Amino acid sequence: MLCAPVNAEEIFVVVNANTSVDKLNRSQVINIFMGRSHFLGEESNVIPLDIRSDKQTKALFYEQLIKRSLSEVQSYWARLMFSGDATPPKQITSYTEIRKMLRDYKGAIAYLPASEFQPDLHDDLKVVYVLKEP
Repeated sequence: MLCAPVNAEEIFVVVNANTSVDKLNRSQVINIFMGRSHFLGEESNVIPLDIRSDKQTKALFYEQLIKRSLSEVQSYWARLMFSGDATPPKQITSYTEIRKMLRDYKGAIAYLPASEFQPDLHDDLKVVYVLKEP
């Protein structure tokens, strides 16, 4: 079976379809996933979700979003957690669990590779930002 490499896929930043936000810009996504913002439209307790099991997509997400390696992102969070200044994104084991959390909680936000998000099957979620290879 032939598969397209992950780095050729778009990565969608998605939220619950009932969230008041329809679109985010790059800066807003960075601020949410780097712990600088806790707001998602009317939701004041935003919960960013990271995929734990797919390190390739996770690394690609942060490389495309903030131009930093996964180890640099982990160091960033280690410093912030040590100082008590912020809480990192919640680590989730599977994309199935991420989609469930997005459906169950309006304040959740996550990223999904194109292979894990099909708008016709996931109409309870909406795309608010798309990361593409330059």
